[in-house]
Amino acid sequence: MREIRERFLALAPSERSRLILEWGENQDYLFGYLVNLSDDFPEAIHESFFDAALQLNEAFTRTGMPVEVVSDEVLSEVLRELVVEGSQWSSPAMLAELLLSVEVSAKTTIDEPELLERVQLILQSLIECFERSVPERLN
Repeated sequence: MREIRERFLALAPSERSRLILEWGENQDYLFGYLVNLSDDFPEAIHESFFDAALQLNEAFTRTGMPVEVVSDEVLSEVLRELVVEGSQWSSPAMLAELLLSVEVSAKTTIDEPELLERVQLILQSLIECFERSVPERLN
């Protein structure tokens, strides 16, 4: 994951924007979900969610598990389970890597417990959506 994070951090702003828009065209529900979070987080952290999604997508692709389009149903189910039902979070190592990516990309350390919990919730929702959108034959 470190190699992927470093690769994305080295991108020119125009290339980063192009990749985000390209990803957003393919993952319109997740893209919309992330866009709608703009008022809920500081700008730098909000923008870093897109970097985290791109890095997560790259990590899945590199491990031979390309992610299909995340449907509105999958996103809604994941959010219901994580937010409403308080389901246990999976993939703690990936969550830690993505949190590090957010902090590095946003050039900040997230110390405030409430903000940290909200950021982790967003990152875990991305992980869960990606995991559930890998074709069945690859799971």
